Amino acid sequence: MRQVAATVAAAAPREMPARLCESFHRALGADGVTVSLLPHTERWQLLHATTEFALHGEEGQFTLGDGPTVAASAGGRTVLVPDVQGDVWQLTAPLAERLPGVRTVLALPLGRREVQLGVITVYFGRPHALAHEQVEYAQHAADLAVVPFLRAQEAVLAEGDGIGPAPVEPWTTVHQAVGMLAARLDCPVHDALDLLRARSFARSQSLPEVAADLLNGREDPADDVDPDGRVQA
Repeated sequence: MRQVAATVAAAAPREMPARLCESFHRALGADGVTVSLLPHTERWQLLHATTEFALHGEEGQFTLGDGPTVAASAGGRTVLVPDVQGDVWQLTAPLAERLPGVRTVLALPLGRREVQLGVITVYFGRPHALAHEQVEYAQHAADLAVVPFLRAQEAVLAEGDGIGPAPVEPWTTVHQAVGMLAARLDCPVHDALDLLRARSFARSQSLPEVAADLLNGREDPADDVDPDGRVQA
């Protein structure tokens, strides 16, 4: 809690996502930490990942549209999965498959039910990596970061460029592809995202890979749609 408090007090607005993740990474001895905005919506933006290990963990959840990060954001509650490979989860098998090497996941909401900014997600390559007290203190630390994080986002927007910290590249690719597909099919963004996810399952590819194929003209998930607008089985 002291490390996070010191970090958010000293970090420049654009540095806030990275500095915040690094503080949790060091304090908890994690294998990777991420911070995302609104993960339970189609506007999910990953702002920072400390390691490739954590980045792949978020990509797996983004592809599924479910997981600890999504649940923490949707419910405004702390979500701990002590062992991804062994614990019961509503999508146990696909979650384990999409998070190779990940064993323990701790998702900490930034904000609670009435105000949801995002989620800090902590990844470990070992099961049962956290004690109950560590989880409590980690959530208290995340709560300390909520107001400074919000002020940092507002400060960046006030600089006049209209954007906050740049999303991580795979997220940019996916949102570009979703926008293109939504325009092509004249459908809501969330329907276009669901169509990309369906293609990722059918092809056993990650969501960013499917999005890159669409943007590069190699694949078109719109081909999976019948003339009456239904997705083919």
